[in-house]
Amino acid sequence: MMVGNPPFPSDRLLDAWARSGVELVMIMEGTRWLGRRDDLPGGTGFWRPDTDRYWRMGAYTPYRDPADRRDLVRLVSSAHRLGMKVVPYTAPAEINPELPAFGRNFRQWRQQTVPGGGTVYHPTGNYPGAVWGALVCPDCPGVRRYYLGFVKRYLHDYDFDGIYVDLASKVYCHNTAHGPARHGGMDGLWDALRRAREFLGPDKLLVAHNGDCNMMVALNNLADAAVTMEALNSAKDWRWNLRVIRPYIRAFPACPVLMIPKYQWYWTGTRAARTALADGVAKGALLGSVPFELDLYFEPPKWGYRDAYAALRDPQGLWAMFRKLKALRLEGLRFDDCYSGAVRTNRRGVLGARYRNGRRQIIVLANIADRTVRNIQWRCGPHRGALPGLRPAEYRFIVVR
Repeated sequence: MMVGNPPFPSDRLLDAWARSGVELVMIMEGTRWLGRRDDLPGGTGFWRPDTDRYWRMGAYTPYRDPADRRDLVRLVSSAHRLGMKVVPYTAPAEINPELPAFGRNFRQWRQQTVPGGGTVYHPTGNYPGAVWGALVCPDCPGVRRYYLGFVKRYLHDYDFDGIYVDLASKVYCHNTAHGPARHGGMDGLWDALRRAREFLGPDKLLVAHNGDCNMMVALNNLADAAVTMEALNSAKDWRWNLRVIRPYIRAFPACPVLMIPKYQWYWTGTRAARTALADGVAKGALLGSVPFELDLYFEPPKWGYRDAYAALRDPQGLWAMFRKLKALRLEGLRFDDCYSGAVRTNRRGVLGARYRNGRRQIIVLANIADRTVRNIQWRCGPHRGALPGLRPAEYRFIVVR
């Protein structure tokens, strides 16, 4: 489960997540909005007059407010008591520009995407003045040393169970203060990730976010799990089209694709949001993953976890799927997604996938049509079966011995 801005989920909510099958909590970089929100007719809005970084990338400590730091300690302690692990956000190619270390070293550390270019900042979108951080180049030895240094401090001082790695992608850089006239950031990035993996050892987690195909092979060989599903960016009206979801979701399956939902809780109360989420869950079942909706950490804490308990009770929601997956005990099973042809049906709107090992198979059928589909017949190798029907966005797991 991804969380962002403090205050973090209550112990009661963490307990409900643990009982629903959540095993890992990931802290994303969040932003605190100050002032008032001006909403526009099209549904977008702006926070004025200022913003403040919550998780300051590369800073120690990552939060300015002592109350936020105490809440972080409480989150980690409570999660461990409930059997869950916690990993913090890190990015080897991004540093908060407010940090003294960046001010002292930015000319040498920064990425220059064009010859003679200036410092590149990672903006947060339609929020004036807000940036996630300044982009730095891992080919620079100083950047790599700094990254590994604060990773070690995070784990030592906060009892984290590993790290979450973002922005691990190839970026062409022309900064001659640390490299040749044109370099790709690959050698340095690989070195930073390799050293991080060695430091973590076999008992700590490296969870990699991969938003595109860059570094996919490297990440899948270093990481314990990869988070994908930014393919939702290719959808319209927050509904997926399986024909245009990017193929990296199922590429290079050397490590498991991690099922971690993140979505705006305040959307869960609307019919359109529940419909879109149910559609994503059903299609995610065919890909061996779970959908991402919009990001919890993009919004201020006052919206935080308002609808969290309603989401836990939603029979077509994420938590219902988590509970089903937990009951099926999928450890050690291989997955053949809906593109593999392992499962076939007699209805165009119903697709199938399977989990398997030498002793059992679990068939997944999902209705991705906008209407109820009846009289469904399926086959998977020598196995055959039938279902009387599936409603829109309904999915079913069938255990075959």
